[in-house]
Amino acid sequence: MYEKFAYFSTTKRRAWSMRDAFDAFKKAYPDLTIEQQLTKFHERLKKEDNKVVNSWLTNWASFHKQAGKAKTMPACTSNSSSINIDMKESTNHGFSFGNVNNFYDDNHKKRELEDHEFENPPVKRYNSAIPSTEALTHVIESDSLSESSASDSATEQPADLANDQPADLATDQPTINSQDDIWACWRLHLNDNSLHKYSLERLGIIQCGSKIQCRDCYPSELYNLLIYNPSTSVNPVSNNAGIFDPIFDESSDKSLMSRKLYQIAYEDKQDPQVFTVTSVLEILMKSVFAGVCVTDEEANYSHYVIWPLLDTIIATVDKLKFHCGEYRLRSVDKELSRRNIRSNEHYKSDGCISTLIDGVRIELVLLEVSGPFKLDDGSRFVKDHVKAGYGLVAMLNEIAYTYKFASFDVFTTVRIFFLHAKKNKLRFWSFEMPSPGLYVLNLLNSVVIPDNCASCELPVESLCIELWNLRTMLQQTVTALSNLRQSHIVNQRAYNRSHREFPDLMPTLLTDSLRINPEVKLDVNYIPAYDELAINSSLF
Repeated sequence: MYEKFAYFSTTKRRAWSMRDAFDAFKKAYPDLTIEQQLTKFHERLKKEDNKVVNSWLTNWASFHKQAGKAKTMPACTSNSSSINIDMKESTNHGFSFGNVNNFYDDNHKKRELEDHEFENPPVKRYNSAIPSTEALTHVIESDSLSESSASDSATEQPADLANDQPADLATDQPTINSQDDIWACWRLHLNDNSLHKYSLERLGIIQCGSKIQCRDCYPSELYNLLIYNPSTSVNPVSNNAGIFDPIFDESSDKSLMSRKLYQIAYEDKQDPQVFTVTSVLEILMKSVFAGVCVTDEEANYSHYVIWPLLDTIIATVDKLKFHCGEYRLRSVDKELSRRNIRSNEHYKSDGCISTLIDGVRIELVLLEVSGPFKLDDGSRFVKDHVKAGYGLVAMLNEIAYTYKFASFDVFTTVRIFFLHAKKNKLRFWSFEMPSPGLYVLNLLNSVVIPDNCASCELPVESLCIELWNLRTMLQQTVTALSNLRQSHIVNQRAYNRSHREFPDLMPTLLTDSLRINPEVKLDVNYIPAYDELAINSSLF
């Protein structure tokens, strides 16, 4: 049901490598301003007859515009590159990559900017760390050679560039060749102190989704490498059209529609798909369609609509439990306890779905309801979204602490979820850790809660599809947790036996891959400049 992201594209890797070219090229002209360096670089690219160059040139206007803002600043001559995959990991992350193929040194400190450099370099926010061109010919040649026979001739590098090119450029300016390299770039990019104080990116969270626009603080080339290919959805309405089409045919008459709904045979309701659709219709008929005051109070909206909808998910899955109303998130309490932080305040969500494994409760779904039905309050929406990000980090970290001997590769298959009810929509997010210290918060879909019985067929169908898909993904998460538990048991047993012979042997723990002391609780009720944190999407 839920497939992993495809994080690699050869074409986009080449375009990204062109940015490396600029870093080397500008060293030949250290006395020029950034704008002058870009102009000269642009002129050089025009002479190249290459598809990669032409692709890169399409972004010229945006880079030139950003360079114009910084034209009074001296050129940066640093050897660091925001896309250099050999850069070591920042101490802000503190990862141990023990059992995964990312051999980064977590003791390396990220280079601090010198006094003559930008205070907020466009490298981070505006993609103007446009990689190298004394390496231009080298990059083009290396890319083409990797995909063609060695006998293919490469364009000879111009003499004026060859004289200025650093001798070690080929090894110090590698291109993005794998998924791990992309994650390395994300780590470097998210380690940015200029981000908003309450930005989820400060927690190592990448926010994306099939219809989410690239955030201003993300390089578009890097963001576009996150490709989500959802599996084919199951439609419980169309799969049972013989039962539900006659009911929707009477949607203009609420009373007649209600009577037909209650005439569905008991035997048919034993089918989980029929039960789900029937339950959703009954919930809406008794609440929104009946004029119940769901627009007055958040508690009413939660009680009559949102909580019953989540109940339909767990009603047909044995291992899931739903906790509603001011649920105190245990994962946050445990995280604070591990850090010896005493506080009278706790994370209280509007609901949670959990499972019980070996007597241990594991929280899988976090629910936030941002006010009553149809409330339009941007600051409240952003606050609850950010608050949920803190909770999700604690929830996934708690799973890692519970099964700390498990392999990281197995841990990457575990996904938890966030449901956010705001305005008249219900949004479905997934949350996972694809690489040590990095989280992905992915918008799966957003559906409308219908308020009119006469036109409810399509919105109800979409709602049922997403609820069913969430049910399926939760079953997959329960299976992944079972595999994680087994990995933990096997690895712990192997370590205990090895420890007998080698007492000084230290285990590689799953918890070593977590960020060091990320924030786990939002400490404010109102976020200043909240509009900077808003997520823009056609689904919203």
